[in-house]
Amino acid sequence: KTFGTTLVMASSGQHAIAGLQRRARRAWDGSTLMKSSDWNLKKNEVRAMKICSFGSLNIDYIYSVEHFVHAGETIPTLDRSNVCGGKGLNQSIAMAKAGASVYHAGNVGAVDGQLLLTTLQANGVNVSLISRQNTANGHAIIQVDAKGENSILLFGGTNKMVTEEQIDYVLSHFEAGDVLVLQNEINML
Repeated sequence: KTFGTTLVMASSGQHAIAGLQRRARRAWDGSTLMKSSDWNLKKNEVRAMKICSFGSLNIDYIYSVEHFVHAGETIPTLDRSNVCGGKGLNQSIAMAKAGASVYHAGNVGAVDGQLLLTTLQANGVNVSLISRQNTANGHAIIQVDAKGENSILLFGGTNKMVTEEQIDYVLSHFEAGDVLVLQNEINML
């Protein structure tokens, strides 16, 4: 089955999106690649198509600190918060809030992923293409200093468990006129 569609590279990086993009191009004959900054669609056009956001789902642990911790140093934090994150989740929610029909594809942990699924659903994102894995969810440990600068440790977890079979299954749910949005935080790219 082949059909034309558009691939949107939703990343500030200039590197090529390899594996998933090539697989999508093979499955979606005649597709084109454009940057999200070039994506000028009218609201009624966005509603007429389905958008597949195939990307990361993270739980972010944010620590307020006076300064970033140095090698061998232990410091207290001023505050801590947990929020749902990952470029994929954030972009899915933004597109859904703009009125698009968004399907998020990716993986979450069986133990700690429900918060991510609930958050996406509460914001109008279809989660039927998200798989549960028996491992830890992706997460970020974020230090934010007194100047507002940040330092981030990223654990890929379930975001690094995308398989070729999963990609094929997800892509089989889309057709001509649909859009695939990718982020550089999952494997198979």
